[in-house]
Amino acid sequence: MMDSPINEQQLQEASVEGEKRAANALSILAKREVSVKTTGVKTIDQQSASQTLNKVQGHAVIVYTDVISGFAGTCLLSMERQDALNLVDLFNNRPENSTVVMQEIDRSTIKETLNILSNAYITELARKLGMTVMLSVPKLATKEKLEEVAAFENQAGGSVVLFETSLTVAGVDFKLELFFFFLIK
Repeated sequence: MMDSPINEQQLQEASVEGEKRAANALSILAKREVSVKTTGVKTIDQQSASQTLNKVQGHAVIVYTDVISGFAGTCLLSMERQDALNLVDLFNNRPENSTVVMQEIDRSTIKETLNILSNAYITELARKLGMTVMLSVPKLATKEKLEEVAAFENQAGGSVVLFETSLTVAGVDFKLELFFFFLIK
């Protein structure tokens, strides 16, 4: 396990506060109650991060946002494709299995989900570290971006934090993975 400027207590506290902030904001977006639960949070080593990223790239929908001030970093959200389609249907008040191919509005729903989750968690984590951060506008991840993130992992002093998160919307459960790749000096 790599040395990290982030300790276990900070991760746990950030996950609890992040859940609350994210649930409130996502409930507003979905126009119905959304429950957010962090099912696991940990700092992982580079090899584990690479292995996990390789597993989720198959048929996953992956969006990212970069940290643009405070420190260097990127946040990735990964969802299985069918979960992403179902989430889009629920958030846009469509009948289940209506979305087969995502249109721009559907992709925007997934990006806004990342925006809310990443801001909720990273703001709390940065606060615990005595920092202020600003995130970029979320985008769909390309192969080139994933390669860039993989290269970022190999920089000395970096930390990878994995938030395994579940959302429940209208009784339907969704599993997400949020990866925060940080380089904090």
